Amino acid sequence: MLRPGELFIVPGYPVRALSQADIPPLQAFYEACADYSLLVDGYLPRPGAAVSLLTERPPEKSVDDKLLVGIYLPPNTLVGVLDVVKDYPMAADWWIGLLLLAPQYRGKGLGHKIFHSFRKWVIQYGAKRILLGVVETNENAVRFWQSEGFIELERQPGKIGDLSHIVITMEHEVHEAGID
Repeated sequence: MLRPGELFIVPGYPVRALSQADIPPLQAFYEACADYSLLVDGYLPRPGAAVSLLTERPPEKSVDDKLLVGIYLPPNTLVGVLDVVKDYPMAADWWIGLLLLAPQYRGKGLGHKIFHSFRKWVIQYGAKRILLGVVETNENAVRFWQSEGFIELERQPGKIGDLSHIVITMEHEVHEAGID
């Protein structure tokens, strides 16, 4: 089981597990990231997007395996979210469902800080690989994940929201000796 009270630390940005109580600010955050929703879903964020983000997980995984983390600018401004599932698709794998930053915080190194802090943290849970899927048309995300050492495993057609995409599955092998 995950210990959300013992999350990774991103210097200068409070980090905490999100819950049902966080749905209103999470929905507002997602609406502020409408460019992402348009690119991936083909429409603006819908009411209930925050609930979906908080609750959706692979059917074979329990709520104890999913963690939605909020990254804040002090004192309490949500500037990023990280959605992860432990032991998916296999034991010792961690699946990143989403790393999304508010538009004004992109391209400034915060994503790098979050990923590297997260990477160090998952080693404590025996992680061997971190995986994710990114739509091919999200070129900035593809470049970001490649710069973090992710390699492409496969490309598959898929439908997200109203759009058909090529989804790139990427992997990052976790090596404890490589902790920076």
